[in-house]
Amino acid sequence: MQRLSQIRPDVIFCTPYEMNFYDLDELRRIAPTEVIPWMEMDWKGHLRTLADCLGAGRKAEKWISRFEFRADSTEKNIRQLIGYTSVSVLHFIRGELVVYGDRNGGSVFFHELGIRSSYPLEDITVYQKLNEDEIQKYAGDITVICVDNDSRSKKRLNQLLASPEWKDFNDHHDTRMYICKDDPWVDYCALSHASILNRINMMFG
Repeated sequence: MQRLSQIRPDVIFCTPYEMNFYDLDELRRIAPTEVIPWMEMDWKGHLRTLADCLGAGRKAEKWISRFEFRADSTEKNIRQLIGYTSVSVLHFIRGELVVYGDRNGGSVFFHELGIRSSYPLEDITVYQKLNEDEIQKYAGDITVICVDNDSRSKKRLNQLLASPEWKDFNDHHDTRMYICKDDPWVDYCALSHASILNRINMMFG
């Protein structure tokens, strides 16, 4: 709070999460503060709210229109290449294995491009933790695995690939696997979505 006072920002943006640690009235004494709902909005809502507060609403709408045009083009290309095969998005984060729904890691695949998930999306709010023995329920015809750069996550990846469950799944399903760094796949913002579209085009191009 002292550092914020010294910086003297023109505006402060935060999410309800930060309200667990900071007092909203104190923040507003430093600068006008906008609390942006996180789960109640999608990333486009976040961008529009930020832009409206900064007087950049028209710029945001143009950006979103360009993104949606690119997403439509990508969807058509992907359909021609993979048809209606299923996709799963997994992530090794701090040594934990998780699977994504249609936010964060799964947003572009399942929400923007409408690609079929290999598991019920409605059962997952953002992500769900998995064990290796659950992998056959969640791996898809195409499995994208994001891996953090820490030793525990890399170790868990190797354990999964060497596990009987994964080998058995691979023996019965000709799955295509893509292993990626976590950035930008798991960020939930406008710029990461644009980067992910580029990565998907390169991945299936």
